[in-house]
Amino acid sequence: MEKVKKVGSLLGDTEDTERRKQLSNLALQKLSSIWIRNDKVKQVTRLNLYRALSLVKSILLCNCGTWSLTKQEEHMLTTFHRRQLRTILNIKYPTVIKNNALYQKTGETPISLTILEARWQLFGHILRQAINYTPPNVAMTKCFKTEGPANNEAHQKHRL
Repeated sequence: MEKVKKVGSLLGDTEDTERRKQLSNLALQKLSSIWIRNDKVKQVTRLNLYRALSLVKSILLCNCGTWSLTKQEEHMLTTFHRRQLRTILNIKYPTVIKNNALYQKTGETPISLTILEARWQLFGHILRQAINYTPPNVAMTKCFKTEGPANNEAHQKHRL
């Protein structure tokens, strides 16, 4: 398990995602009186609250562009997200709804696509920074830089 220093804290991606899930669940539970009132609060309003800044989804996805998730962790996050959506729609155990129908009804996409989009946004942000001066660009340059004649020959053979 690899630990990486991110924004002043030393957390591994697994620990970070687990903590995000806990915080997101707490936020979801605090609003439980809203989720169960199908007759009083419209579905659109409940979904807007779910997506709103500093409520549930944004807490879950904080810093997600830096995560390097395994397929299992990504799957667990996706199922966690769907469980939260079912809670918001007040869909409980005996009632079944297919995942595609759930996404269509809520206007959401799988969380894995949202995380992928965040990664690309972060990557684009890094690429727009000054190449030799910002730490992410320096790290990326060192990572992708080929040095020495052995690497050069291998690179030339690969290009042919």
